[in-house]
Amino acid sequence: MEYRLSPNTCTKTRALKNIFTLPQKFNLILKLSSVIFIFTGCGNDSGDSPKSPVINNIAPTISVSNVSAVETSEVTLSSTATDTDGTIQNYEWIQTSGDSVTLNNANTASATFTAPEITNDQILGFQITVTDDGGLTASADVTVSVIAFVAPTVSADNQSAEESSLVTLSATASDTDGSIQTYEWTQTSGDSVTLDDASSASASFTAPEVTEDQTLGFQITVTDNEGLTASTNTTVNITAKMLDVTIAGVVTDGPIANANVLLEVGEQSFTTQADENGAYSIDVSVDDSYIDSIVKATATGSEVNSIIKLVSYFGILSSILEGAGNDATLTSDELFNTNITNVSTAVAASLELAVDGEIFTLEALEAAQTNLDGNLILPFATAIKLVIDYASENPDLTLPDTVTDTFALLKDQDTITTYISYIEESYSEEYAAAQSLILEDDSLIDSSINESNVVDTYYFFVMSSSTSQGQQLVLNDDHTGKEIFYERSDTGSGETELTGS
Repeated sequence: MEYRLSPNTCTKTRALKNIFTLPQKFNLILKLSSVIFIFTGCGNDSGDSPKSPVINNIAPTISVSNVSAVETSEVTLSSTATDTDGTIQNYEWIQTSGDSVTLNNANTASATFTAPEITNDQILGFQITVTDDGGLTASADVTVSVIAFVAPTVSADNQSAEESSLVTLSATASDTDGSIQTYEWTQTSGDSVTLDDASSASASFTAPEVTEDQTLGFQITVTDNEGLTASTNTTVNITAKMLDVTIAGVVTDGPIANANVLLEVGEQSFTTQADENGAYSIDVSVDDSYIDSIVKATATGSEVNSIIKLVSYFGILSSILEGAGNDATLTSDELFNTNITNVSTAVAASLELAVDGEIFTLEALEAAQTNLDGNLILPFATAIKLVIDYASENPDLTLPDTVTDTFALLKDQDTITTYISYIEESYSEEYAAAQSLILEDDSLIDSSINESNVVDTYYFFVMSSSTSQGQQLVLNDDHTGKEIFYERSDTGSGETELTGS
């Protein structure tokens, strides 16, 4: 049976309430349970039009929390959503600001992404929107503070070191948000060296041998546990081991005023000008690789194209330094050959004639000393004095046209032999007078030899592998002489008699 209630059902229902007894009401309810009620609206007792009932859907709610993370780390965006009168049907995460990232599981309550690599801290913005089964939505914003890794710091001081010494490169590194994982030293400039412990905070190497100061460049790079790096450059100034000495003497044949002085140590050269009395002083500074080099002095006249050229071999540098002593100054009191004279020039020429050439090595000097012809020295010195001091008054004594200067005169054996023979024969008085002046001049002759007949004495110090040896050449006024060989103790170990005409 179907009961269809009229628009006044509500009113009539209230009327039935007054008509039916309780049992009747119960039975009626049971019967009405199988009836399809079609409500077209119920009015009130006052006769208003009926209204349909309204059922309101309640929107979902959602909660989120802001997040902090370091760059390159995995970040999780979490949300909690509820719907009191239904269920959550959909989640949707989107990015709203900051460096773009790729969202994983963006349609779930929790999305993830990898924080971008950044150089400075950055804030990324996101929004989550949820939809319930009734189609209502709710949204919330989330911020993620991405913290940039802090790069490590490293420093290394510049330094200086002497050649051939052990040098240590030291770096100081720190990392405020982690730890230092690796060190790497590399060379960037200068003579190549081998770095030991190049993968540690302190590397080392042996400074190269140099002939002049040189700067080596290095770089240290450190890497922290996040893979960030820091580098810095440092320099090491390699200083050459220098041998320093001051040599002082006089350029004289009378003397030679304002002479130009050239001092040679191997291929290194130093110059100065003597004063009006011929006195000179010259500072020498050379690399220690020149320790066994020959030291030679040459003095020339101050005039352009001067015919004056005087020479003196001092020996090897090691002897010079030893003779200079603690004050590092060598004078004629310590080595008479610092006086550059007609006699020293005669000896120099005789040495070069003995080996047929200029002397550059210790071996050549030793050979020259062994083969030296002492008979030539006094006549050679006399010839120079005649050319320099006498020729202005006697043209026959001038320098022969075939040579350019006084040293070249002595080196040209034919010319000097002819010149001396001519003077001894034609100008014997002048020749004898010149010799006498040489013998009487303490700046030309070493007066430390207290023998009345000694004309001159010369010392040549040479270094062997283990001992220091010397040679003393003594010339007498009768044209005789001797060579004395001795150890550093100055005890003679042998003599060779010289004779002359």
